[in-house]
Amino acid sequence: MVAAVGQQSIGGKRVVDGFQDRTLPHFPKAARQPPAKGFVKNSFFTGLAPTEFIFHAMSGREGLVDTAVKTAETGYMSRRLMKSLEDVSSNYDNTVRNSSSGIVRFQYGDGKLDPVDMEGKANPVNFERTDTADLRLPIELNVANAIANISRRASDEFIRLCLTKYKRSIVQPGHAVGAVGAQSIGEPGTQMTLKAFHFAGVTGMSITQGVPCIKEIINAFQGDQHTGYLVRAVEQGERASGAHG
Repeated sequence: MVAAVGQQSIGGKRVVDGFQDRTLPHFPKAARQPPAKGFVKNSFFTGLAPTEFIFHAMSGREGLVDTAVKTAETGYMSRRLMKSLEDVSSNYDNTVRNSSSGIVRFQYGDGKLDPVDMEGKANPVNFERTDTADLRLPIELNVANAIANISRRASDEFIRLCLTKYKRSIVQPGHAVGAVGAQSIGEPGTQMTLKAFHFAGVTGMSITQGVPCIKEIINAFQGDQHTGYLVRAVEQGERASGAHG
């Protein structure tokens, strides 16, 4: 914002023509130069030109409308998600079932682990912290020295701690995993809507474009999708390992 405000975005696109073959009557017809399509070269420090101010106000109004309209949409989406998943819970046989005992998943997540009890980077055990803090080993020991100098008692205690933390991270039977999953989708959707006001018109920060995308997925929309999707190509080896896993 100190150097330049940048390209203004309205509906995920550049400013469309609002008058006859131009965005504003200040520009010649069929003008496609960056200033005529919403690019603001000035900064808030130097001050915006009249046309730049209008373009920025147009994108700022979109942020206000999104905050009002899409809050209701994401709230209704969160309510439907919660009502459809409220009876889903984990069981003593490690399956995830609904109130009719129908199996939703054979195990919770990839490894039956509760994200709340994770350590470090989504792992059940943070080995460095367990090694140095819980066992009170010297931090400067590297792996080779640790293997060579660690006692049998310390190694047994380390393995016991790792197993204890892993068992503690396993999701508990009766845990309302469906309600947690619904909240995990609904809450970021609401936050996306509220944050849109602060990124008024900045290209690349139009994060409310994700709300219609989530709605199409939840509604199992059959027609032509109106929102874009990021699709990652899967390698042959990765696909095979995923099938075995």
